[in-house]
Amino acid sequence: MTIGENVKEYNEFVKNLNIHYSPFDHYSQTLFEILVNIHWKIRRIPKIESGIYAYEIQTYEMDKYRPEIKDEVTHTDFGQDDKTRVHQQNLFYGVAFLKDAEHSNALIKLSTHETKLINKLNQIEKMYYQHKEKFYASKKKQKV
Repeated sequence: MTIGENVKEYNEFVKNLNIHYSPFDHYSQTLFEILVNIHWKIRRIPKIESGIYAYEIQTYEMDKYRPEIKDEVTHTDFGQDDKTRVHQQNLFYGVAFLKDAEHSNALIKLSTHETKLINKLNQIEKMYYQHKEKFYASKKKQKV
């Protein structure tokens, strides 16, 4: 969790993940803390993506040399009945994506980051569940 994020929302998130994973020893608690961190980072991805689009749209709207945005797509190949209405927000998303693609590729970097987080999540979950299986198998043997 970082500065500016909702502490109550984070605590509720951790509580729910704790119910889901139910750490049972020190090692599982350590893996659980890593899992919480990864899950929280993955939850952040759509917010970051939204921020990128908002920034690009704001930058576009401030640019006095930008071409005028229209809410109707027209082309000489289209007949009168073929004109297509485009929601202006979708057009802004497209402009923001194109601007990002020309410059820093933040959206591609974010997608790559998300993929790495998901892969790491899968890896740590596998470790967690393997440890859980071994732990309870050894407990079962001790009772016999």
